[in-house]
Amino acid sequence: MKLNKTRLYMLISLNAALYTAIGYLTYAGIIVPGVRFWPAVIVPAVFSVLFGPLVGGVGAAIGIFISDMLSHGLPFLSLTVGVSSNFVAFYFLGQYVKSYTLRRYILVSTVSLLIGSAIIGVGVWGWSQFFVLPGS
Repeated sequence: MKLNKTRLYMLISLNAALYTAIGYLTYAGIIVPGVRFWPAVIVPAVFSVLFGPLVGGVGAAIGIFISDMLSHGLPFLSLTVGVSSNFVAFYFLGQYVKSYTLRRYILVSTVSLLIGSAIIGVGVWGWSQFFVLPGS
């Protein structure tokens, strides 16, 4: 879908705001070695599928950064692990879900979450080798 700049920026902003707000409101305090259980990922997934990879990826990256600043306040950790994993995962999802068949969506969403999770897993492990993890 081709979006003009105004709509693109508006959709990215809406994605980021909803991702932050819903994530903050639904966070139940569940942390698995430094990583929050985060059901709000449905927000950028929907934006990625409906409006494309740039809206999904950039909105998710901005949203998780704001959320991380509200929860643990470690910008370097967020930029290296949270922002990168969210951008890559939701950009990938939006890029490769071109047809809306259920089978394709399941495959692409699984692969995109595996990629994002791998970035988070390696990044959090790397961070823990040098710094204390939030909530530890």
